[in-house]
Amino acid sequence: MGRSKRQSVVGGRSSSDPKSRWKPIPPTTSAPRTSRRKKLAFAVTIVLGVFVSIELALWAAGVSPSYLRRDPYAGFAPQVRHFQVEKDGAGREVATVAPNKRDALNAQTFPRHKPAGAYRIVCLGGSATYGRPFYDLTSFPGWLRALLPKADPSRNWEVINAGAISYASYRIKGLMAELADYEPDLFILYTGENEFLERRTYAGVFNTPALIRSAAGLAGRLRIATVAQRGLELAGIVRPTASAKDTGIQDEVHRVAVDSVGPDAYTRDETFHRQVLAHFETSLNAMVDVAARAKARLLFVTPASNLRDFAPFKSENQSGLSPQQRRTWQAAYDQGRASLKSGRWDDAVQAFNAALTVDDRHADLLYRMGQARLALGKDAEAREFLVRALDEDVCPLRASSATLSILRRVAGERGVPLLDWEPMASSRSEHGIPGGEILADHVHLQIPASKALALDLLDWLAREKIATRSTGWGPSAVEEAAGEVEAGIDHRRYAQELYNLSRLLESLGQPEQSLKRVEEGLKLSGGDIVGFCLAGRYAGVLRKTREAADFFQQALAMQPAAACAEEGLGGLLLDQGRPQDALKHLDAAVRSAPNSPSLLNRLGVAHAQLGRHDEAVPFFQRAARLNPNESQIQNNLGYSEECRGRSNAAILHYREALRLKPDTPQASAGLRRLLAATRGRSSSD
Repeated sequence: MGRSKRQSVVGGRSSSDPKSRWKPIPPTTSAPRTSRRKKLAFAVTIVLGVFVSIELALWAAGVSPSYLRRDPYAGFAPQVRHFQVEKDGAGREVATVAPNKRDALNAQTFPRHKPAGAYRIVCLGGSATYGRPFYDLTSFPGWLRALLPKADPSRNWEVINAGAISYASYRIKGLMAELADYEPDLFILYTGENEFLERRTYAGVFNTPALIRSAAGLAGRLRIATVAQRGLELAGIVRPTASAKDTGIQDEVHRVAVDSVGPDAYTRDETFHRQVLAHFETSLNAMVDVAARAKARLLFVTPASNLRDFAPFKSENQSGLSPQQRRTWQAAYDQGRASLKSGRWDDAVQAFNAALTVDDRHADLLYRMGQARLALGKDAEAREFLVRALDEDVCPLRASSATLSILRRVAGERGVPLLDWEPMASSRSEHGIPGGEILADHVHLQIPASKALALDLLDWLAREKIATRSTGWGPSAVEEAAGEVEAGIDHRRYAQELYNLSRLLESLGQPEQSLKRVEEGLKLSGGDIVGFCLAGRYAGVLRKTREAADFFQQALAMQPAAACAEEGLGGLLLDQGRPQDALKHLDAAVRSAPNSPSLLNRLGVAHAQLGRHDEAVPFFQRAARLNPNESQIQNNLGYSEECRGRSNAAILHYREALRLKPDTPQASAGLRRLLAATRGRSSSD
């Protein structure tokens, strides 16, 4: 048997084919591949060159990147910085607050590079660190800046106030990482109040993937992207970037979260609550790492909250109650509130105990029980209920017990020093419970409290041998520093901030606190019309008629025929059932303020009380045009139209009043009355 021929295929031919001889295949791939790479590199170079040229041209033309003007992700993108480096008049590099962050941070400037021998302290936190309801000068960082040179003049002390309005820990973490580049020696962290505030306000931001947030932050630094975005906005192709109000960076005095989001946005959500607290702990641990990388020390400070004088923002009954249980609870709660108001403390406690047996998680019930216990001199029991009220607040804008526990635990686990200031503040408060003498509202420190915290921080610095007290340190040195701080206060500006705060407190149903803040403002300003009128208004709400009239008269003494004072006096007389006397003041007021909805409404009420509904209706109509969202004006219109026999018009106004505010009892009663009358006429026909 012959041997079989071996065959191989080269170039598709059999090796047995005599015409087939192996020839090297020419290289057809490597050379073209190298050529494409070169072409790609050349093209990228050209594109980058054009891109850089355009960016430089826009820079030369004075176009600013958008991140300097606005922050579309409200500080969550790490590329959006809070500080920028500039050169001062002497040509030295200094860091200053970026323009887009000046609503959130105090204006300040410090050397880019820490001077030799300087000790740089960076204070971090929310608006309490910032200095609200005022400014840096009287914040605890401001006081520390004034006190340190008196205590230890041997060192060059730098205190940077990086407190940022509405910032929670996860944004403070980013700000801290940025400030770590500026050679800090010590970070002081006072936080815990804003964790739920931003989580609600910035829900859309958290739903945006981190990669997209980072890319948007980077694009915001490019002038080309800024010009392109602006062009698309002008062409109507894209919507303008959300404003500060939309994203939630807001002044906590003028527009706090309760105004920007509303208590209705908050509901009891145990899972969400646990997630936020876990996020808080993660942020604290991250800040420990940031400080370690910067080779800086870190100090945690537990914040104080107003337990005694500030009711919860929102209360809810726990789920699962039957209708009968709800009725039982409501009756006991209402009875307790009535007893508390009339000063029958034991009866109030008994009624509140009955309500607690049905539902012991309603925040306002716990708060009122604390108030009753306090009135009976049972301070320890009162504090227990007031702390529980804070913890059950459905709109949690104060540092809860859980928040403080996390601060303490992380400090212990990570070896971070802790100034446990919350119990220190309690020990200095009336009844051992922080209230208005420590806090101006729910979390913001009074000026003396900010000073006290700064002194406690100074004591800690001395214990840690960071500061060495000089022989001249003592009460006289503290008084000297206090004199310097107080000399810098713009009293009228500070008074206005207290007036703004009083309006906030009024909207939160805290008229007693509103009046106290205004009275403090009047002391600062030496007396002014706005303050006197506000004080008169709040005193009137509190049924302190004589005091209210005195405040309005003081305003008139400063400015005869001042509209706010004349209107206030007219309102007091209306409340006393004296419409004819009230008209004298209201007519005087309307000459100065012809377009005031509240004044026009009161004029209508005066005429209605005198039975002159034909004259009342035009005033109500003008008031409604100027303020179409006020349910009481619509209700008044409905009543006067009903009295004029214009049932159809009255029904429309009653319905509008209920649309604006469903729990308006007068409108509900009026509507039922008219609809019943209409059905009665129809059946008789």
